[in-house]
Amino acid sequence: MAARLVAVAVPPGTAGGSLLMINTPSGPVQVTVPPGLVAGQTFQVQLPPVAAVPASYAPVQASYAQPAAPPQASYAQPAAPAQASYAQTAASAYPANMPAPGAYPGAVAAASPAYSSKHDNPSKPEYNEVELIVVAAKGLHNADGGGIFSSGKSDPYCIVKDVKGLIGSGGKTPVVKNSLSPEWNSVFRLKFNYKLSEFKFKVKDYDGGKLLDLDGDDPLGKATLSIAGLMDQATPGQPVLVDRWLPLRKPEQGELHVRAKVTFHIPLALPGYAVRVPGQLKLGLAWEFKKKGAPLDLDASVVGLDAAERIVDVVSYKQLVGFGGAVRHSGDDRTGEGSGDDETIAIAADALPPYVEKLAVVINSFTGLKLDTLKFAYCRVIVGGRTHAFYGLTKERVPHQCTGLFLGVLQRATSGGWAFITCAERADGRTVQESLPAVLALGKAKLGW
Repeated sequence: MAARLVAVAVPPGTAGGSLLMINTPSGPVQVTVPPGLVAGQTFQVQLPPVAAVPASYAPVQASYAQPAAPPQASYAQPAAPAQASYAQTAASAYPANMPAPGAYPGAVAAASPAYSSKHDNPSKPEYNEVELIVVAAKGLHNADGGGIFSSGKSDPYCIVKDVKGLIGSGGKTPVVKNSLSPEWNSVFRLKFNYKLSEFKFKVKDYDGGKLLDLDGDDPLGKATLSIAGLMDQATPGQPVLVDRWLPLRKPEQGELHVRAKVTFHIPLALPGYAVRVPGQLKLGLAWEFKKKGAPLDLDASVVGLDAAERIVDVVSYKQLVGFGGAVRHSGDDRTGEGSGDDETIAIAADALPPYVEKLAVVINSFTGLKLDTLKFAYCRVIVGGRTHAFYGLTKERVPHQCTGLFLGVLQRATSGGWAFITCAERADGRTVQESLPAVLALGKAKLGW
């Protein structure tokens, strides 16, 4: 196994002594720009060798033929200078503290200290916390504006709904009499887990004191606060602050003022960040559909690739065990119903053959129906029965009219061991075979394959 050399161009705005991350077929590597070099000049980096493939190894090619991936203009990266001694994919370089063009920010754990081993502490709570303040509302619909029994204006109160993923229950504010711009300043301290996709609020008109009430408290509108934007800002253990006026729907009138302080105790596997994992782990996958949408038959699969992105083996609902028993699939879930993970994949990474470089995780709509009815999906890394890291894909983040998703990849780290990197990008196809060209294109453009 000979060491490899790669020529790296110094990116714009970078000078000698700066740290760079270079994406290589074996994973990301951190290097230092030699003193005296400026943007546009090149230098050579020696990379560790790729494990040799045994003579008896034959990639699974016949039944999973890979058509050439079409050029992706939107993912184009500038090629590194040609180097005769390095015949594989050219490396791309970018400063350690800033994203590469067309790539996710921070490709390795070193760039994201929040995902270090200190978060593996079993005493850490396996829940997140939120302090919600329902401050006020304005411009509310007047549900009491007519009739001989009318008091003149609505008597509003707000409910924090008990939703999936919320630990315990929600709550409600006091009633404010005769007002279309109530002020509550009610505080709710709640806990939630990785299953929560959004906080939900309902504003109602209290009719309990009316002389005649035939239909109960009247709805004044409802609002939601998605978890997606909060996760994007999050650092585990540090609060994310939100102060927002939310538009009310049904009826489409008025706004609700909400403040939130959200603390994520469970580490987040944000797209592009590497989460170091031990040799024994599980991936838990789940999906939830909109109420008015029919459940889809979604299938999760794992594709093992070598350093040249050739298929080594595939584990799916068709083949539940692969890689000599190192990867095991729990089986197909056709509805997405229930409170736990819909499908789990157990991985003994240390037992994988040395020529297996990465395991790509893909979900597909087997019937070809679009994923537009998907309300929420998540992928969590499970170590020792606990959530090591998670990422939730809310309905706003599901690509429109897609039939497949490349969720992420478990790949060898250059410094040894394994890391999981979330991708959560469109990879259309009814089966993992059909999604493979898109997976390879995304891997090369965004994950440094």
